[in-house]
Amino acid sequence: MSATYDHPAAYFVRTFLPMYLPAVLFRFHLLTYMVYTAFISIEETFAYSGYSTVPTNFVLGGIARRTENHVLCGGEGNFGPWGLVDWMMGTSVGADVMDDVVAEAEKHDVPERIDGAMQRAKKRGKDVVRSRRARPAKANGTKG
Repeated sequence: MSATYDHPAAYFVRTFLPMYLPAVLFRFHLLTYMVYTAFISIEETFAYSGYSTVPTNFVLGGIARRTENHVLCGGEGNFGPWGLVDWMMGTSVGADVMDDVVAEAEKHDVPERIDGAMQRAKKRGKDVVRSRRARPAKANGTKG
């Protein structure tokens, strides 16, 4: 379980209903619902942990940063933990979702990795074409 620092009515609307209604509407299996609940509990634990570096920094670290910015700005923005709706509505405070994505991509050298993968794919494609052109024709005179 995770501790929430919210008014009970806000907790009911923001956390409990979005967690409970899909289970009721889609009639989740009990095990599926427990995994779903565990995921939400872990997400809230990391969001309110205060740590800026968490095990999966790309998603959960952004949640912790957005939650911290929400508290520091006096509740003027960053209303959702994921930041997607804040980004669409223009209520992001500090770095928004796109800034998190760009920062993580730069940190993990994603553009260089993509370029390297594309170069390797081109080279492999050329090698395959060359090897198919170099194949001899079948013995009966038909093309392969």
